[in-house]
Amino acid sequence: MPEKKTKKTPAKSTISAEKLYLLVSRHSGKAVEASQEEAVTLQKAARRKAQYWRVEPAGDATVKLISAATGKALDIVWNGTENGAQIHQWEYVGGENQQWILESVGGDAYKLKSLASGKCLDVVDMSCEDGALLQIWEDVNGENQQWILKEVKLPAPKAKTTKKTSPKK
Repeated sequence: MPEKKTKKTPAKSTISAEKLYLLVSRHSGKAVEASQEEAVTLQKAARRKAQYWRVEPAGDATVKLISAATGKALDIVWNGTENGAQIHQWEYVGGENQQWILESVGGDAYKLKSLASGKCLDVVDMSCEDGALLQIWEDVNGENQQWILKEVKLPAPKAKTTKKTSPKK
């Protein structure tokens, strides 16, 4: 009997555009970090603004990933669609190279697939080092292509306190 293929569907997401997330590699535990330039690398998860991302709707079943530090989108260099096309950040212009499909792989882990090519956000050479680069690559179901979206719990702003003064007599 032929093997029955199951259709993979985008995640029915509890992801909210109102929240911030760390994008953490399931393979290394490192977080995607945006520099003030165009670079995007993996770094030790440190809960700093350069590692915070908004996951915002971009179109039918797609999202854009916007850096909280720079306001730029996760982007494939030169609209690349081939294996090894590098990832950086760029002003959001609505291109398919800036739109991603979240495909659940169970729990809080996802594959991030480029709308332009269907290829996965991938860690170059499966590196676990700080500074590792990102690329797109065909789906090989590797943990270096799986991303955990960890909601960032920011501390509540401190309430202003006013000095109470007693009435003068």
